[in-house]
Amino acid sequence: MSRLVLTLMAFILGTAAMFAQPTSITLISPGKNVGEEYRAGSSNDITYDTAGTYRSRFRFQFGTSAAGPWTNLVGLTSVLDSAKRGVVSGGFRVPAVLTQTGYVRMVLLNPDGSLNEGVTSVSKNPFKTIQPPASKVDSVLSGSITLNTTLSRNKIYGLRGYVHVMAGTTITLEPGTIVFGDSVGVNSALIINRGAKIIANGRPDAPIVFTSSAPSGQRAAGDWL
Repeated sequence: MSRLVLTLMAFILGTAAMFAQPTSITLISPGKNVGEEYRAGSSNDITYDTAGTYRSRFRFQFGTSAAGPWTNLVGLTSVLDSAKRGVVSGGFRVPAVLTQTGYVRMVLLNPDGSLNEGVTSVSKNPFKTIQPPASKVDSVLSGSITLNTTLSRNKIYGLRGYVHVMAGTTITLEPGTIVFGDSVGVNSALIINRGAKIIANGRPDAPIVFTSSAPSGQRAAGDWL
């Protein structure tokens, strides 16, 4: 009986230790190496040391100084350390904040969801965020299209407001054509009216792209609609 009791106590103590809150944590990346660069809007893995972290929850934040201030990363305010040990796959969506001194901070969450400021880890090295220049629109589409029109892959087109392709008219988009929506905050759409026709046959090596005119890192689903 005593052996059974001792075994049970050892199991309970071992389980308690397994689920105990860590007293220290180590963020590995981003910032693992000197001189890292990340493009605004790109998604990158976050990695950390898993020693003592099992079943704990963490918050990940972004700042432009190792001392903060810190901004919560979208979708990473309560990350459970479980199946994918030590990796938050694609979790770091780089903010559209251009800086030479970017940092990510990892903070332990208390059982009540509050931040445990005594258990944190910050990127070892600062990283740079970059943002490609906005693409220049070569031709603007606006109003009503009443003549058969072909959009060339050699130009970048922009929509100005709602653009209607009228009945009896065909608009053809060559493979590789790019169309930007109107400026951010202005609704825009290419509307094929009843009786009109659109021919848009892209290829794997030359897709037809409708996308936002917002800079990389500031785009949202539906911007161009």
